[in-house]
Amino acid sequence: MINIPAFLYPVENRIKILNDKSGSKSSQTTGTYITNIDGIRLQLRGTFTSEGFKTKSIYPIIRQKIDGYYLEEKIGVGLSVVYRCSKEGKVYALKFFMDLPLFQYESETLMAIAERHPKLPIPKVHDTFKTKNFAVIIMDYYPKSVPQAFPMTNQTFLKLAKQLLVWLVKLQGYNAVHCDLKPQNLCLDENDDLRVIDFGMAHPLGRKMKGQSCSVFYRHPYIYRNYLSGYVSGIYIDMWATGMTLLEMINGGTPDFLRKVDYYDEETFFKMIEELDFSPIINDIVRKKITNKKDQDILIELLTKLLEKDITKTICASDALRILTQNHCYFFLTKGGCKKGDKCPYIHEKSCVCPYYLSTNCILGDDCKKIH
Repeated sequence: MINIPAFLYPVENRIKILNDKSGSKSSQTTGTYITNIDGIRLQLRGTFTSEGFKTKSIYPIIRQKIDGYYLEEKIGVGLSVVYRCSKEGKVYALKFFMDLPLFQYESETLMAIAERHPKLPIPKVHDTFKTKNFAVIIMDYYPKSVPQAFPMTNQTFLKLAKQLLVWLVKLQGYNAVHCDLKPQNLCLDENDDLRVIDFGMAHPLGRKMKGQSCSVFYRHPYIYRNYLSGYVSGIYIDMWATGMTLLEMINGGTPDFLRKVDYYDEETFFKMIEELDFSPIINDIVRKKITNKKDQDILIELLTKLLEKDITKTICASDALRILTQNHCYFFLTKGGCKKGDKCPYIHEKSCVCPYYLSTNCILGDDCKKIH
């Protein structure tokens, strides 16, 4: 919570009195301000106290320019606020930070990854700037998030699932963990290809951490058990979150077993997760939503291994990708064609997975341009 001295904001005509059920006035009052700080018009919501105005939220108002970028629509709220904006006819995403260390960390992370690994599909940073109190990152704008594509066809789901696992293979190859994978952080570009956003929690593999990472529904129970004493960041963070994300994508929304739990009651939620047998849930959702029998079996195997509570048994992204692509036609991948044609029960699709490595081994080793 940010404390703002009372003298900065005149109180008259801007206080909304809260009433309790009996109709008497509450001891606290809330207010909404439109003000200007660092040349940016802001809306502040918060509570008046004897010490001043304690803000609960600060948002730039739309239809204004920040450093020449015109704010058109607020599209996301979390530790920062994200807007669709435009400048000189081009559309961007503007990420507004009130936490300057978070801005520093995310902007440096994005630019370092982009510099070292230019082929990894992450948002490109076009501009950054800071004021005394705030900071902004200008990056690629993606027109649609994955939840906006719900419900999706089986073909669309399999395409996006493969793209997500391919992306994770590359990320883990760079010894990094995203730490906040969820459907809301998966976007689709103009070609409906997957793009992963929000690197505010990203960490190197093996870093000692304290506190929570990942949003509640996508957080491995191991983190909840150890967030006070500390834990080491590992692939289990992203792989569990991927399992929960894929389950939600197949279901076309939040699964029923999650709807029954209070999102804010974390203790009850993680106690439920610890005791939960995921097998019948996975089986029920996959059998209902996926039409192809072979795909059903593959996805049940994949999700069961992704949602593994024992972190010592967590599979890596490469293993997950091998499971997902085992339904691809080997002859189509290796020989460039299959004599069975449309009668072949396997998928005829070019894949970035090395078929030689999948079947036996690949003599090219690290020089192979396909995924091992």
